[in-house]
Amino acid sequence: MADDHDAFMQALADQNLSDERKDEIRKLHEMFGPEELRDDLKEYLSEREGGMVMMHHPLYVSNFYAPTLNRQINRSIAAKEKAVEEARARGDWGLILGLHERPYRMQAFKSLQNEMTDAEFWSDVSWLWTDSENIWQHIADWRRVWRSKRPGRDTVMDDDERAKLESLPDVIEVFRGTYVWPHMDRGLSWTLDRDKAVWFAYRYKPEHYSPWVVSGKIRKKNVIAYFDGRSEQEIVLLPERLITDSSKVEELPAKREKLAIPG
Repeated sequence: MADDHDAFMQALADQNLSDERKDEIRKLHEMFGPEELRDDLKEYLSEREGGMVMMHHPLYVSNFYAPTLNRQINRSIAAKEKAVEEARARGDWGLILGLHERPYRMQAFKSLQNEMTDAEFWSDVSWLWTDSENIWQHIADWRRVWRSKRPGRDTVMDDDERAKLESLPDVIEVFRGTYVWPHMDRGLSWTLDRDKAVWFAYRYKPEHYSPWVVSGKIRKKNVIAYFDGRSEQEIVLLPERLITDSSKVEELPAKREKLAIPG
């Protein structure tokens, strides 16, 4: 590989190109030049339906893989591994979580939680929750997190969010948009805004699924947290704490365009 690299660089130097253009080509070669994928990374390659190959590593996820990407993958993962090592040495747990790809952050959090102070634990929970797009894949883990006896759980919210939750009535109506039946009311993430629930019902809905909005009521004292960092008026709750017989299910039109829905 080194001989190939040296030969390429010599050939490039002999070309009648501007120094600026040569520098651009050199940088591309440095990024995509031929290289073997690290042996320990090969197990993270998998073939998808249709013959496409993907790379799914805790520090690097791509739905497309080709051997021309080996150098980029090797260097990217090596750099992140070094950063994780340095962050671990100084106890920067949040940075370690951020260096992990989203599907693997809960796994990383579980491996680090016993090293965290209570303040660090809830700070990282707040960030991890609001940044997650795959809560359902780790529902059991999230239930354990939210039921933790560690003090300071209310610090997952900022001052405005705590004030908003405090201002709500003792019994709160909440909504959840989904296309999953019959487990539609088992999620932890709800909203005060019915229109936002409708938006979620259509967000990733496969064509052959039906969208639904579930509503229910919960006592404010049983609400875990209120988040509005993404303007979703999100209520975090354990669904078994909904008031008995308060749940209602509404089927929506199959096509979103039949409704005037914000967002």
